[in-house]
Amino acid sequence: MTVSKVKMSLRSNTASNCRRTRSMKKSTKKNHGLRDSVEGGFSLVELMVALVIGLLIVLGAGQLYLTSKQSYNRMDNLAKRQESLRVISDLVSFDVRTSVEITNNSADQTVLNMTYDSGVRSNDPYCGSANNLLEVRYSFVSPELMIQVRCDPDASLSSSQSLIEGIEGVNFNVELDASGTTGDGLFVQITVIFPEIGPSEPLEKRQYTFMVARRNNILH
Repeated sequence: MTVSKVKMSLRSNTASNCRRTRSMKKSTKKNHGLRDSVEGGFSLVELMVALVIGLLIVLGAGQLYLTSKQSYNRMDNLAKRQESLRVISDLVSFDVRTSVEITNNSADQTVLNMTYDSGVRSNDPYCGSANNLLEVRYSFVSPELMIQVRCDPDASLSSSQSLIEGIEGVNFNVELDASGTTGDGLFVQITVIFPEIGPSEPLEKRQYTFMVARRNNILH
């Protein structure tokens, strides 16, 4: 091999090595740029967007929970109101229908007194198996409907016991018969008022009125 050929070969190898070196440097720069981008994390704008989205999700979940809780509380209160009204209707209606005399012992019509003939209410749950029920008195003492009973002819009325709680008002209106005698009233109109469920519930939606006839007077 001549000297000129050796020189040309060396120049060719040198040029090839230079190109390879430049290519490696470019590749190294690209890798460094990619690594720097990955290690840099999210930008400030991306973080703010993520925070806003997270806040909206939390607010939506909170609003849904609050709405569900309010709806549940309302349904629960309505169920309790319905149950209280059912108990009042069943008990008072039966006591009125089987009575022989009814008196309203208060000017504001919050007390209803009823008496019974001996044997009409024998073995009554109020008295047990030992005596007959002779007298029942309902009275409203806010926020409760109270009851008193008398089973012994020689005894007085029992102490007041709470029958229903959570009532705003109870009214007993005894309808007189043609003679104008209170004790011979044919009907008792009973009005029950419950507390508001939710803000500004109108009175007509929480006031219930029903009328009960005395069975003995109607049949005679």
